[in-house]
Amino acid sequence: IGPQGVAVNRTAEQAQVLSSAMAPDWRLLVEGPQPYAIGLADLEGLAAAEARYPITCVEGWSRQASWRGLRLLDLVERAGGNADSSVRVVSLESAGWPFSQSMITGAQLERALLATHLNGERLNLDHGYPLRLIAPSRPGVLNTKWLARIEVRRGERPVQHAAREFPQFCDAETDAFSRLLGVHVQRLATLAHGDHVCTTFVPTTEGSTR
Repeated sequence: IGPQGVAVNRTAEQAQVLSSAMAPDWRLLVEGPQPYAIGLADLEGLAAAEARYPITCVEGWSRQASWRGLRLLDLVERAGGNADSSVRVVSLESAGWPFSQSMITGAQLERALLATHLNGERLNLDHGYPLRLIAPSRPGVLNTKWLARIEVRRGERPVQHAAREFPQFCDAETDAFSRLLGVHVQRLATLAHGDHVCTTFVPTTEGSTR
């Protein structure tokens, strides 16, 4: 059993965040249509939500725990997002660690906390002080610790973000359709251009205007 009655998969020392997580000028940056920041002094007054969620580790153990903190959805809405937003949470930990950030959407977003307290005590450093994500039905490595930043994408799912970052995939898919069908096809809407669906015009015969 680790600190505060819950085992730890990755310590602050292993994550190399000892100094940055304890910095008195730490702030959580919330990026979105209406960006803002939250400082250490703000956390205690805002941390009013409580939940009982387990930490479920990919190593095979799980332990139920009591959490207190801020409702993530409240922060998302303040930034101009909503329950349909996709949200990226980013750790102070180096991007070299594959789980230094994670995406959260849908029902998990609606129930997630940004935790300041664990089992009635202020978060231990190894459990993610000053602030960590905790949400139900989510592997422990995706309950990101030592938070530095939240990125809110209003009404957008992760696949839309990926499509915008790599629009060449949409072009390649269009070319593949054309080669496979032996006709010229045309994209009418794509995720890469901000549409909510991909729509492709495929003529029934070469030269058809339908």
